[in-house]
Amino acid sequence: MEGIYRKHIPISHIDGVKIKDGTKVFADDSYIRESILYPNAKVAAGWESIMPTYQGLVTEEELLQVIAYIKSLNQGQTPPRTEETPTPATIQNKVPNKEVN
Repeated sequence: MEGIYRKHIPISHIDGVKIKDGTKVFADDSYIRESILYPNAKVAAGWESIMPTYQGLVTEEELLQVIAYIKSLNQGQTPPRTEETPTPATIQNKVPNKEVN
């Protein structure tokens, strides 16, 4: 999420519907809020729609704190990933192995 604030973000789906390549949204406070409360509204390109909604689970104050945190992240400020689990973007185009009985 670092470095996305006030940038144009490519998206691939709006409300679960695939859209044309090259469509972008402006990552402002409204976009971040919408992404937390309604994660399927506009899905960033390269990611699957797997994030759960936080509607009703966070207070307005907590939501504002998360938005402020995301806004504060600059490129290179978060530690590198160390877990071995691949990100959704790296596994998006892989087809799972099918077992044959």
